[in-house]
Amino acid sequence: MVKDVTESFAHMETQKKLTEQLLQSEKLSAVGQLAAGIAHEFNNILAIILAIAKYSLLDDSINNEIKENLIEITKQVTRGADIVAGMISFGKPQKPERRPSRIENIFNTSIKLQEKQLKFEKIKIEKNFFQDTEILIDPIQMQQVFINLINNSRHAIRPNGSGVITVNGFEKDGAFHISFRDNGIGMNNEIKKKIFTPFFTTKGAFSKNNYDIKGAGLGLVVIHTIIVKNHSGKISFESEENKGTVFNISIPFPKNTEASIKATNTKNTFSLEYKGNPLNVLIIDDEKIMSEILKRIIEKVGCSVDTAESGEKGISMLNYFSYDLILLDNLMPGKNGLEIMDIIKFKHPETQVVMISGNPSADKNKIISKHNLLGYLSKPFVIEEIVRLLEKASNKIK
Repeated sequence: MVKDVTESFAHMETQKKLTEQLLQSEKLSAVGQLAAGIAHEFNNILAIILAIAKYSLLDDSINNEIKENLIEITKQVTRGADIVAGMISFGKPQKPERRPSRIENIFNTSIKLQEKQLKFEKIKIEKNFFQDTEILIDPIQMQQVFINLINNSRHAIRPNGSGVITVNGFEKDGAFHISFRDNGIGMNNEIKKKIFTPFFTTKGAFSKNNYDIKGAGLGLVVIHTIIVKNHSGKISFESEENKGTVFNISIPFPKNTEASIKATNTKNTFSLEYKGNPLNVLIIDDEKIMSEILKRIIEKVGCSVDTAESGEKGISMLNYFSYDLILLDNLMPGKNGLEIMDIIKFKHPETQVVMISGNPSADKNKIISKHNLLGYLSKPFVIEEIVRLLEKASNKIK
């Protein structure tokens, strides 16, 4: 008696791969939840550092050396916040938040994150960018694109012992074009058919090398989503075994020319200019240092400020005092910010509220609309954002 078990073995192999993919997906979900918790706490720290540095820059008596150090601190804090946001986006994809950006600056930041590894692996970076006009993109998502492409190129070059990654960027026909080339081991035709398939990978358990290179099979899927879906762009590639791979990306400039802004040099100094009326402000935040620095900033523009270290105390103070604006931290012991906000809106509907949060993955517009907020501040924020919200609150009172 003979029984053909080929189909059964194929089914078992398929089930095995599906199980591995499911486990990988669950791991990614767990990493995303862990990253969100870390991001919130880390952004609280960055917010305090940035606020103190910016506030200190208002002091005209400090010497140039201290001023330059403070400016560098603000730059590094902003970079840290971008890295945190990028980490969050791996676990929970976000809607793109576009702003005028220079592609070369984003690429340089991506390189810095892997500078030591590239040097250790003897990989040289050659880049040429020609960009006269800033383009509206999500810089965090674009950084993720570059990091994934760099990782893929590194892994393709590693078997050769050393190599070169060449990146060119230029404007042409209403779009910004990026070519990303490596001289690694390349891909055969079978692999090329599957590279944008979720969870398909030649790394890790299914790899045929001994370089201990692991992958989840999601890097190019994420890149495709960011470029095509989130930025209405195009992506294509060419690859040949033992000759390397090149990815070609194009991102269109907005049809509305006003949305494209000519690149300008960023000023390293700033001043507070408040054009509103004096306001009575209440800060509700369990971070005492954060409350204190916010209090100093708001008082400096001529407003009066009280603080409360918990939502419950803040509600109690509203029974005795009247406030034009409340700055409310979202995550606090006891009742969270959203719960406190609902109570405030019910008892004191005329009081304007701004939510402050260290969660970079929150849907700001949805929260503002649902709870009728004046605004939403994501940590770390700059002082100018607070001043603009004070002016907005003042204008609504008129």
